[in-house]
Amino acid sequence: MRFFKTLLFLLPVIANSQQNGNYSAAEIARLQSVRIDSLSLVPELTFRYVKLAGRTDAAAWRNFWTTVEGEENRALLKFLNRDQLNIQKRGDSLVVPSILGTDLRAYSPFPRVYEAGKSIDKLFIIDKQYQVYAAYEFGKLVRWGVICTGAKRYAITPNGRFNFNWKQAQRVSSESPQGEQWHMRWVSNFYQERGIHTHQSPDVRMAGPASHGCVRMTENDAKWVYDWSVGWTQRRNQIVKQGSLVIVQGEHPEGKTPKFFRNVGNVPTLIQIVLPEDPLKVEAGAPQQRQFDKIDS
Repeated sequence: MRFFKTLLFLLPVIANSQQNGNYSAAEIARLQSVRIDSLSLVPELTFRYVKLAGRTDAAAWRNFWTTVEGEENRALLKFLNRDQLNIQKRGDSLVVPSILGTDLRAYSPFPRVYEAGKSIDKLFIIDKQYQVYAAYEFGKLVRWGVICTGAKRYAITPNGRFNFNWKQAQRVSSESPQGEQWHMRWVSNFYQERGIHTHQSPDVRMAGPASHGCVRMTENDAKWVYDWSVGWTQRRNQIVKQGSLVIVQGEHPEGKTPKFFRNVGNVPTLIQIVLPEDPLKVEAGAPQQRQFDKIDS
């Protein structure tokens, strides 16, 4: 009887582990639905390690969920720990925030206010090193989330300054294998010449870059970016105005899954992503952007 009780408890953990290290789009959408109207009211948090302690792995997990107020917080802890819930066992530790279930911006590695971006109505930042994105409006963080950028074996997503240009609600990928069609939804292009864009994908990984150069997002995020961003303005087939500013930064991650936390004095410390001193002076990343710069100069 005890064996079957243990097995029943472990079934959710086993099921989650079958996701091959991918994020659950539905889980992240629920996390993002918690929203505080004013950024200034988003709480400041601290973090701690909670050890999985018990006579068995099953007992350790039961004790852990009691400590963190129940399994309803599984999605958030999975998100913050980059899916370590799927592989942790008795004796291991997980990062737990001082407040659970608040506005996702409270857990952001991006600065909540970006002084250098205060004059820019919409600014979208892609950080490859940590595989995350941030959206700012006049320097205030409005949203952030996880992404999956280009893998070295295919094409690394290029760094630099871009602008959103054309958008398409649904598109078939040019990288589709012969005889197949890879359908992408909520496509927002920012590198015209190479066809690099943000788009929905069921495969948004926790383990690092895996795409052919584009930026994969959960459907909820891709749809949000599609609706939020402004594309270029054209008249008589001529581009007369650039779209929302896009910055791609960070080193291509090698090896280990990017983490949101560093261990400082045995205390988990949220990483602080450093943004450019002046986003408008970041080197142009595409021919189209360089052409716009010549026109504006």
